[in-house]
Amino acid sequence: MCKGSEIRERRQEKGLSVRKLAQLSKVSHAYISRIENGFKGTEKILVKIEKALDQQPELSYEEMVRRRIAKEDRINDRLNYILKIWRKIGWTLF
Repeated sequence: MCKGSEIRERRQEKGLSVRKLAQLSKVSHAYISRIENGFKGTEKILVKIEKALDQQPELSYEEMVRRRIAKEDRINDRLNYILKIWRKIGWTLF
């Protein structure tokens, strides 16, 4: 089981605020703050917090947009390649 100082360190390494960790772990931010400041939480709560710290971080909006654009670019590249081959062998779309 992690101690409060270890939880704070891991949270900060992941760039999470206390409120974001609370949202991910479904534990109140006040309770997490108390644990980080030395309060001994229950084992059940500490496990929920540790699981939340081990989760993959959610993608930011910018990262989701970047991935979507990259995916669309790959699709467009494939379609252009297919059209190029069709034209080469004399096929048309209409």
